[in-house]
Order: sequence, then structure tokens, then C-alpha cells
Amino acid sequence: AGIAHELNQPLNAIRSHAYNASLLQERGDAEGVARALKKVQDLTTRAAHVVGHLRRFARRPDLTLRPVNLNEVVEGAVLILQSPLRASDTRLERDIPEGLMVEAEDIRLEQVFVNLLANALDALAGTPEPVITIRAEPRNNLVRIEVLDNGPGVPEAVRATIFDPFVTSKPPGEGVGLGLTISFSIIRDFGGALRLLPTERGAHFAL
Repeated sequence: AGIAHELNQPLNAIRSHAYNASLLQERGDAEGVARALKKVQDLTTRAAHVVGHLRRFARRPDLTLRPVNLNEVVEGAVLILQSPLRASDTRLERDIPEGLMVEAEDIRLEQVFVNLLANALDALAGTPEPVITIRAEPRNNLVRIEVLDNGPGVPEAVRATIFDPFVTSKPPGEGVGLGLTISFSIIRDFGGALRLLPTERGAHFAL
């Protein structure tokens, strides 16, 4: 749904600018036509970027681990969730060193971030000035990544079993409780660990 929305916006804008270019051409406004066509080119590039990312996300994961740029993976997850982030007016703060690499598989690691960010967005519904923070730092030969939000946090009743299948704090019909289970397994496959940490406010996940 998010990808469809991200494609629909530039397509509608392209239609509008193409129509305007036709009117401007009839009026002999060459500069106006050039401006409209430049906007069409920019929007086409944006749409192609979204489609390219969708194709990359849909391909079968490569189970071979290799160095992956963490910022690029996070950017891919943010692209998928761009629409709900904007709609909820959630501020996303990122503190990831430029060029930081992790040993992983990019598509599956991106899936982990999509799951964590989507859960945070759901939890932040109704929270004033919602904020999600992603930060990372190298520690010897490991990288510690944290995903935090300022929502109501994970209920105590499900904290101990939050990574078990079909455990969810969402209302009935809004979640099946598999996102964190899948994410936990993916990070374990990479030789890492995914944990829920105690915090005074919100949820605090660490990879």
C-alpha cells in the first residue's frame, strides 16, 4: 500500500504537468513548456527509483552474508514506510555513522527495520509529537543498533514473550504477532541478537 501510494503521487503529478505543457505549447510559452517537462523528468526519475526498490525488495534473498551499508538498508525501509511516516507526522531521527558496514543480507535486514519501524508507528498512534530514533555504533568487531520510540511502550504482560510467535499487544485483527518473531530469527541467522531493553518510556529494541 505504501509503495502504491508513493507511485500514485508522481504519476498524478506527471499527468498534470503534461497537460499544462500542452496548454503552454498552444500559447507559445516555450519557457513554460520547458519547466513543465523538467518537472515530468524529475517525477519520472522518482517513480523509477520506487519501482527499482520494489523489484529489489521482492527478489529472493541471497543467504550469503556480505558487507552491507547500514545507512542504505535503513533508507530502503524508510522508503517503504514513507507514507505512514508522513501521515502520522512522526519525526524520524537517525544517528548512523556514514559508511558503517554490517555483515548481513540487505533484503532480510531491511525487512527487520520495516517490522520494527512499522510496530513503532502503530504504537505511536495518538502520541503527541511522535518520535522514532535509530542509532548505531561500532563496538570492537560488532555493531550495536538501537530502535527507540516515545510511545506507551510494550505492556509488561507480553514483554517476556514478545519474540514468540503470535504474541502481540495490538488489538484483535490488527496484528498476527509474527513480525518480531521473523526479525528475531533473521538477526540470529546473521550471528547477532535482537532484544527488548527496559526503558522509562516507549519501546527500546537493540540489535
